Amino acid sequence: MVGRKIQVVIMWVVLTVVLSVAVRLFLPIAPLGYDWVTYFSSAHNVPAYYPPWTTAILCWLPWPVLIGLTLSTYIVAVMKRARSPMSAACALLAIPLFWCICLGQLDGLVLLGVLGLPWLVPLVLFKPQVAAFAILAKRKYLIVAAIFLLVSLAIWGFWPVDLFTYCQGERSHLDIALGWYGLPLALLVLWLVPGWNEDKLMLAGACIAPHLIPYHLLPLMPAIARLSWPWALAVVVASWVPALTEQWWLVWVSVALLGAGLVRQNE
Repeated sequence: MVGRKIQVVIMWVVLTVVLSVAVRLFLPIAPLGYDWVTYFSSAHNVPAYYPPWTTAILCWLPWPVLIGLTLSTYIVAVMKRARSPMSAACALLAIPLFWCICLGQLDGLVLLGVLGLPWLVPLVLFKPQVAAFAILAKRKYLIVAAIFLLVSLAIWGFWPVDLFTYCQGERSHLDIALGWYGLPLALLVLWLVPGWNEDKLMLAGACIAPHLIPYHLLPLMPAIARLSWPWALAVVVASWVPALTEQWWLVWVSVALLGAGLVRQNE
C-alpha cells in the first residue's frame, strides 16, 4: 500500500515537471490567464476572502507551474478512479478543467488538497465550497482539519468571516449556488449514491454550497472516470452546454447526470 502511494507521488511529480516545462515553452502562444494576472500574480491583489496563507503559497508558484500542477493533479485523480481508458479520457474533457486553465484559477490546488488529505487541508480551504466536504470522508481528516482550523484562528483571527461576508454579498451572474434550497438534493445523494467517499460527499456538498461558480466543481470532475464511458461522455457533453448557451444554471444537468451515473455504477 505504501509502495503504491510512493509510485503515485513519483508519477505526479514527473507529470508536474514535464507539463510545467511544456507550458513554459509554449508561453509565447499561450497567454497568461486573466484571473492569474488580475488576482494571483501579485500578493497585493489576492482578494480578501481567500485564506490568509494564500499569498505565502502563491509567491512561490509561477504560472507555468500552476498550470502544470493543475493538469498533473487532475490526471492522477482521474487515473485513481478510472473505470476504463475511455471513461478516463472523457473525464479529461470536462469543461471545469479547461476553464480553470484558461483563467489561471486555483482549483487545481484545491484538488491537490483533496488528494493529499489530511495533510494538505490548507489547500482544500482555498475554496471550501465543494472540496471541504471531502474532509468528512474519514475521522482522521476531520481531526487534522479541526486542529489546523483552531491554529489558524489563533494566528490570524476569525478569518472565515471574510468568506461568509463575500457569500452574502451581491451574486455574480455565474453564481449557480442552490444554498439551502439544495438540501433535498444533498440528502438524496447521501441516500442513493453507494459508499462513503470524497466524491459522494463533494457531490452532496455542491448542492448546498452558498456560493458556486461552475469551475469550482473541478475537484468533483474526476468522479466522471468512475462511470461507464457512454455515461461519462454524456456528463462531459452536458458540462459544455452552459458555456455554449451562456445559461449557467444548466451546469446542474451535468451534475445530475454525474449523480445518476454514480448511483448506477455498480449495476
